[in-house]
Amino acid sequence: MKGIVLLTIATLAATLVTGQTPFRLEPNRPAPKSSSSPTTDNTPNLKPGSAEGVVINSVTGQPLKKANVTLRNPKGFAYAAVTDAAGHFLIENIEPGSYQAMAASDGFIPDQMFRRSALASTLVIVAEEQHVRNVTVKLVPLGLASGHVLDEDGEPIAGANVAAQRYVYNSGRKQLNPVGFANTNDLGEFQMLDLQPGRYYFQVTFNRQQPNLTGHVIGKGADETYPTTYYPSVLDVAQASALEVTAGAQLSNIDFRMRKIRS
Repeated sequence: MKGIVLLTIATLAATLVTGQTPFRLEPNRPAPKSSSSPTTDNTPNLKPGSAEGVVINSVTGQPLKKANVTLRNPKGFAYAAVTDAAGHFLIENIEPGSYQAMAASDGFIPDQMFRRSALASTLVIVAEEQHVRNVTVKLVPLGLASGHVLDEDGEPIAGANVAAQRYVYNSGRKQLNPVGFANTNDLGEFQMLDLQPGRYYFQVTFNRQQPNLTGHVIGKGADETYPTTYYPSVLDVAQASALEVTAGAQLSNIDFRMRKIRS
C-alpha cells in the first residue's frame, strides 16, 4: 500500500514538472461520441411513389417526343425523364411530396413562361406508394417568320440582316429591342425561327461592300447606300407596321424593297 501511494505521488510530481494536466478516472461515464458517428434521424422513411403522363403541343394537342421532363420540389432537387415516341414519360422512386412538373423541347417554351406565371405549371402531389397517372405538361410552340429582301429593280439582295424587334421599357423609356435575327441567302430569302408570341417590328439593314478602288473616285453609286428599312418598306419606324406572331404561327411574305439614297 505504501508503495502504491509513493508511486502515485511520484507520477503527480512528474506531471506537474512537465506542465501536463493530470487526468481523472470517472467510473460509469459513457465515452464521448466521435464526430464521425452516425446521427440518429427520427424522421420516418416514407416509401416512394411514381408518376407518369404526357407532354403535348398546347396549340395542336399533339404529343411531343424527346421532351425533357422534370419534377422539382421546394427543397431544390428534381427527378427527370425523357418522353418516348408517344410523348409519354414515367418517373419512379419519387420521394412523397409536392412537385412542379415542367418540360423543355427545341422550338417550344414552357407554358408558364408564355403566361408569365408560375401558377401555370402543373402541380403533382405524390403520396406514399402512390402511382400518379395522367400528368399533362403543355409546351407552347414558337413562331416562324420568312420573306424576301429585294432592291429597287426587284433583284434579290444577298447578305442583308433582318431583325425582329419588340418594344420594351428600359429605365421608364419605351424602346425597340431586337430579339430575333436572320440573314438573306443568294435568292434574297430569309427565315427566322423560334419567335415567342408577341408583336414585332421587322427591320432590314444592308452594308454593301464598295469595290476597293484607289485614288479619288467620281461617279454615280460612289456615295449611295441602302438605308435601314422597316416593314413594309418604310424608312421611319413611326410608319412601320407591327406583325402579330401567335403561338406556332408561320408568317410568310414579309418582303422588303430597299432603295438607295445618297449617303
